[in-house]
Amino acid sequence: MKPILVVEDDQYNAMLMEKVLKKIGGFDSIVEEDVDRILELVRNDVVCMVILDVSLSRSRYQEKNLDGVEIAKLIRSIPKKGSIPILLLTAFAMPDDDRRLLESSGADYYVPKPVRDLVNLVEIIKKLINVTGSEIPEP
Repeated sequence: MKPILVVEDDQYNAMLMEKVLKKIGGFDSIVEEDVDRILELVRNDVVCMVILDVSLSRSRYQEKNLDGVEIAKLIRSIPKKGSIPILLLTAFAMPDDDRRLLESSGADYYVPKPVRDLVNLVEIIKKLINVTGSEIPEP
């Protein structure tokens, strides 16, 4: 199976996500925050899914800082690759944040940080990439 792309600017969170994906899910992952590289990985069909932090501080594209919502929109605009599963991981956890972020980004799912149930997170990821073929619970 192709690796999962993790877009995270916090080194600790990136390392934690890599370990969770590998130890609980058996997934390989690529951590990246350079937008050109992110788009290249998706365009070239290198990854099976994208996990995006919403609050990115160092991701730049065409001389502009971009957050995870804007990166998700760019991914969705890639011809024939824009349907790749996108999961937003974010500290934004106020009422209606999930609906607002999903609508504005085009992402498939939203999980607030801190993630309290890592096994459930991996199950959601498996369902998004059709490992189990089960239905995904409402965010």
